[in-house]
Amino acid sequence: MFPLASDGGLYWLETLGTALLELAFTVGFFVLAERAVLGLRTLRPRFCSIYERPFWRHEPYWKVPSILYLALFNGTPVKPLIWRLLGVRMGHRVFDDGCRILERTLTQVGDGCALNAGSTLQAHSLEEGVFKSDRITIGNGCTIGTSAFVHYGVVVGDHARIDADSFLMKGEQVPAHTQWRGNPAVALTTDAACRGKP
Repeated sequence: MFPLASDGGLYWLETLGTALLELAFTVGFFVLAERAVLGLRTLRPRFCSIYERPFWRHEPYWKVPSILYLALFNGTPVKPLIWRLLGVRMGHRVFDDGCRILERTLTQVGDGCALNAGSTLQAHSLEEGVFKSDRITIGNGCTIGTSAFVHYGVVVGDHARIDADSFLMKGEQVPAHTQWRGNPAVALTTDAACRGKP
């Protein structure tokens, strides 16, 4: 690396270079690991028993690769780029302040969206021994609130808003320009949305 000056003046440059190389290696390693688990394929929606082979082929995808390192990139323009490398169909100008996307290749996020801290896009469920998975589609200009949860099969229309701590149930169809709140989330009426009350 860089030779150290007698007073240690270049030490910070060597430390910064090492940290950046380690960060690049970490991202590259986990992108390759994710692609290796998938075998260069994309996930498909599933409906099967947890004792069937399709489930066991799907399970390593969301259990093996780590996404904890992504927290280092929360709130930066780099995180949507990494999501793209991991297989998410991610739009442009997306702000991601700490969203978790569990099935990357089953998830699509449109342009100009805001994915807030603690939000989760989960495209699978285990229900009484049955494994179910389906695509999640978030339209353009949408906001997924802090700690909101979006389940499998959900389609969110353009410029819709999912409020903080809301839970969008499986298969929910959210019309464009609407606001949803609650657990399970429901559409607010025009008057309630204006007052900010459920």
